[in-house]
Amino acid sequence: PFATAPPSDPEGPLVFPRFVEHRLANGIRLLVSERHELPLVALRLAFDRGADQGPPGVGSFAAAMLFQGTRTRSALALSDELRDEGITAEPSADHDYVAVTAHCLSGKR
Repeated sequence: PFATAPPSDPEGPLVFPRFVEHRLANGIRLLVSERHELPLVALRLAFDRGADQGPPGVGSFAAAMLFQGTRTRSALALSDELRDEGITAEPSADHDYVAVTAHCLSGKR
C-alpha cells in the first residue's frame, strides 16, 4: 500500500473526434471519423429501432438473429468468414436501438 496516492497526470483539454456526415443513395446517414494513428477499423451500425418500438424481446431477438445465417450462408459459414478476415462483430440491442459493432485491422488487399 502507498502512504499517499501517486500523482495523477495533468488534465488536458477534452477533444472529441471530428465527424463528417455522408448520405447514401438509399438515405442511410453515415458519420465518419478518421484517425490514422493505428491500423484499425472500428464501426458501429446503429438503427433507431429498439425495444421501445416493438413488443418486449423483439429488439434483442432481432439483434441475436443478425449472425444466425442467411439463405445462402449458414451461421457457421458466416462466423468462419468473419474469423478468416480477422473481423470481430457483435450485435446488441437496447430500448432505443439495435446495433452491430465490428473491429478489424485495416489493410490493403
